Amino acid sequence: MRGGQTIGKMLDGQVGQGAFSAADMAQDALHGAEVNRRLAKGIRPCLGRGMMTEVTGPNPTGPRSTQASLPMALLRAREAVMARFRPILDAHDINEQQWRVIRVLAEHDSLDATELAARANILAPSLTRMIRALAARSLIRRGKDKGDGRRVILSITDDGRRLIAAVTPHSVEAYARIDAEFGPERVAALIALLDALSLLPAPGDG
Repeated sequence: MRGGQTIGKMLDGQVGQGAFSAADMAQDALHGAEVNRRLAKGIRPCLGRGMMTEVTGPNPTGPRSTQASLPMALLRAREAVMARFRPILDAHDINEQQWRVIRVLAEHDSLDATELAARANILAPSLTRMIRALAARSLIRRGKDKGDGRRVILSITDDGRRLIAAVTPHSVEAYARIDAEFGPERVAALIALLDALSLLPAPGDG
């Protein structure tokens, strides 16, 4: 059975364009009934690629199957995306974490190490090693805060910007392929959802 047409049209960016017909709603009603039937039997449904697949587990309070695990789904999606970008970075002798560092610095000109680590999603010990490697290649520059000599200020160099310029055309091509295969509206919707998910408070933050 196909997944809900209404959900599919929301992902396809057709909301608010008169896209929902009576047939769509009828199909969704049937889909909802099937979901309820499977839940009653202890089968958890999972939507994927427009299809409803069965994701079984011992019971609703037991461990989720790996197919229905949010962390594992995010990892699968990350690998599917990075498989398209990793060869581009490898060809320019830079890894994913180093690329994030110079991309963030290119957007913000200069940042202290703590803020850079947060914006690039890199742990501080790893960032320390990356700073040394990137500075040795003259891709970034290290300096001291004039008001606080203990603060390390990092900025991108002209060589760093030239590297970004060299990688960008290949990155644009990779994004175009993803848009062609997945849909630009769905990509935008997915990014918005992931951004919202990332704003959830960490446990213990109240």
